Amino acid sequence: MTNPATDYAKEVLSGKIIAGLHVKNACQRHLNDIEQAEKRGFYYDEEAADKALRFFTEILCLAGGEFEGKPFIPSPWQSFIICSIFGWKWTKTNYR
Repeated sequence: MTNPATDYAKEVLSGKIIAGLHVKNACQRHLNDIEQAEKRGFYYDEEAADKALRFFTEILCLAGGEFEGKPFIPSPWQSFIICSIFGWKWTKTNYR
């Protein structure tokens, strides 16, 4: 199963998506944490990240102008942020 946050991170680090140093560092940290998070007491919950992203794409609609009522489809960088916020959790509590 792939996740938009992980896909975005890989594309940034491969150079397919142009990004600045801070974004590259965030992407590298995301990929490093996928591998090493358990040792540090947290984990990436792909199901929770996907659920949050589905909320944004299936429930939220744009308001105003020519886009009134159209679904909000996050760009890849926005999906990275949404999935990161809702996907990373502490092992002890299972909370963000």
